[in-house]
Amino acid sequence: MENDVTLQEILKDIERELTDPSIIIDNKLPFQYNNEWYRVRMPNQREEAEAQNEKNALFGKLIQTEGYYMRKRLMQILKEKQGIDLASLEEEKYRINLKIQDYQLILAKKCDDDIKAIEELKLRITDLISKRIEITMEINQYLSASIEEQLEKIYIQSLCSSCTEKMEMIDGKENWKRFWPNLKTFQDESSPLINKALSFMTYILLNVRS
Repeated sequence: MENDVTLQEILKDIERELTDPSIIIDNKLPFQYNNEWYRVRMPNQREEAEAQNEKNALFGKLIQTEGYYMRKRLMQILKEKQGIDLASLEEEKYRINLKIQDYQLILAKKCDDDIKAIEELKLRITDLISKRIEITMEINQYLSASIEEQLEKIYIQSLCSSCTEKMEMIDGKENWKRFWPNLKTFQDESSPLINKALSFMTYILLNVRS
């Protein structure tokens, strides 16, 4: 499955469709693909537990597999042997998250008729989100072989397979149904819909839980 989301793809989605976190309604985030409507939603407790079970099972395999390191050890190796300081990048990402939260609070308090200020705040939030993604992708590029990154990957995949829904019109009414019946079906998928769903799932998790 080609589901490693590229920075360009994520930025394109966010710049075009995710300019405002308020688009997330009732913990659901809609998007279009091939002129059809899909959405990702926040997981329930059962789906969270299933995703956690996938992580636990994978951890048991990776901890015994040569070539995989825990995140802290891999960061140490990268700094010692290549001079790559990922800790500073993570600190920068943390500061950006704080700024995003601050601007979102300010935006929530703005009057609807203060259009100019609202647009400026939305632009700042969008720019910061883009910077956060750039840093995240740079970090992930170096830490993709870490055990934690592999666990997070299977966790997001599991949630995405459970929480991606497609809209069907039945008797003139919207009807949302789970799109992928299970994780294996999701992992066997090869269309660009995978990347789109993963980027939107990551986005909703970042914004709802932040």
